[in-house]
Amino acid sequence: VIYTKCFIFLIIQLYFQFFRVFMMSYAEKPEDITKDEWMDKLNNVHIQRADMNRLIMNYLVTEGFKEAAEKFRMESGIEPSIDLDSLDERIKIREMILKGQIQEAIALINSLHPELLDTNRYLYFHLQVKLPNNCLLGVRFSKDDLQNGSNRNDLLQCLTFVH
Repeated sequence: VIYTKCFIFLIIQLYFQFFRVFMMSYAEKPEDITKDEWMDKLNNVHIQRADMNRLIMNYLVTEGFKEAAEKFRMESGIEPSIDLDSLDERIKIREMILKGQIQEAIALINSLHPELLDTNRYLYFHLQVKLPNNCLLGVRFSKDDLQNGSNRNDLLQCLTFVH
């Protein structure tokens, strides 16, 4: 329960930080308020418990906190949007990428989801660029795709990334 409360506190902080940034980014002029006024506004905001629980579960799943998500599911009764067993695969792929084992990560992705890298060329491009000495491969990849008439917006994003 303490473990879950810590995550809830973290999620609430992230939620309000996002809310504050979101609101300020669309306001013409940020409203200057004191800390006490902010706390009053914060205390008057009511978020449904079910919405907060779904937000927390989504965060735990997205970030790969499988054990915490399982415990939170038992405590809250909220079911995750994906099968938690698939998190093991995601975590393993992420660890491989972080360790620089890109070829192994690509092989695992292809064995688990053969269509993923074919349909998500942006992801494939970024994995290829992470391969040692493959920045030039990324540029060739983009040039070939431009000649083949691929989606120019995706390629421009990739080229911006390389630049």
